[in-house]
Amino acid sequence: MGYSYSSDDGPEMCFNAPKNWQLGWYDDRQTTVSGGWSGDLIGIADYGDTNDGDTVIAQIPGTTEDWYVSFNRKTGINSGTPEGGNQVLVHKRPSGLGYGESTLMAKLSIGKTYSVGTSAPPLQITVNDINLSANPAFASVTIGHISLGLKDFGWSPPASQLPLQLCEGDCDDDGDCAGGLKCFQRNGLTPVPGCYGSGKTDYDYCIYPELKDFGATPPASQLPLQLCEGDCDDDGDCAGGLKCFQRTGLTPVPGCSGSGKTDYDYCIYV
Repeated sequence: MGYSYSSDDGPEMCFNAPKNWQLGWYDDRQTTVSGGWSGDLIGIADYGDTNDGDTVIAQIPGTTEDWYVSFNRKTGINSGTPEGGNQVLVHKRPSGLGYGESTLMAKLSIGKTYSVGTSAPPLQITVNDINLSANPAFASVTIGHISLGLKDFGWSPPASQLPLQLCEGDCDDDGDCAGGLKCFQRNGLTPVPGCYGSGKTDYDYCIYPELKDFGATPPASQLPLQLCEGDCDDDGDCAGGLKCFQRTGLTPVPGCSGSGKTDYDYCIYV
């Protein structure tokens, strides 16, 4: 069902998400996403430690291709996986459960987003956090654009809740938030971008960075542009590790909040 290795007894690794979905081996821990979803993905190697309602594989159905999102936990029966260990993997294959070749499209770490576009899934995929110390370990993932309600863990959240995830608080600074998120500082009950609800007075919450505009031709003093800043013309306008997300109109910008300016392009994580 795929590439063969020369060793008789190794490497210890599992079939990828499309193959496991096709085989139906973990069908009680699968979820299909057609709109928006946010939750934890647990690695196949830790399947025995999961509970009802947990997710091992998420499928995004497409018109001609289906997309699969999984957490490639590198331990136990998957300890010999040769690439993408302890990362979130994105695969695609022809729609359906018949014969079809699967392709690895992305390996995502904390704070990374796989965007909508050419040769990309119909819904963007963002890795909010990867927790290897939990039992079982998990990757917190958001698929698509969803609106989350504000969630409070007190003015000094316990260590077990850190880092805070999207729309969670109270944060003091960006260091309290999971990778790729920023602490939105507010007074009173100022609305929190990308989240719904009022929360608690003067509580601050973790959000995606807001889009920031420096004009159609940013001044040299603002270059290179940072995360969620624009207008960029190409990747060379963005800081290292970022790329210029080209869009039409007010297309949502992956990993950022707000609408920005019509036809402006912004720097995002690769």
